[in-house]
Amino acid sequence: MWFVLRESGAFYIYTEAESWKVKRIRKNPRVRVAPCDMRGNVTGLWQAASAQIVSGEEEQVANRLLDRKYFLKKIFNVLTKLNRHKRAMLKIELV
Repeated sequence: MWFVLRESGAFYIYTEAESWKVKRIRKNPRVRVAPCDMRGNVTGLWQAASAQIVSGEEEQVANRLLDRKYFLKKIFNVLTKLNRHKRAMLKIELV
């Protein structure tokens, strides 16, 4: 999962708009997060957090931060427009 941390302590995740993560967060914003390696193996402690789907200016800021961090995301931005897959930006804050 691609993510970026903001100075405020919140981090943003870019994902498919129709993914199970997004559907579940629409129903229940309570989530748990943990650090992991690139294969998804948990490497630290789970922590309670709150998630929300963001849009507008906040989504644009998060997209710019992610574009800076991940070069490949720029390519996915083009592909997303071509194949018309919708994306969602999630904001996660530890509680």
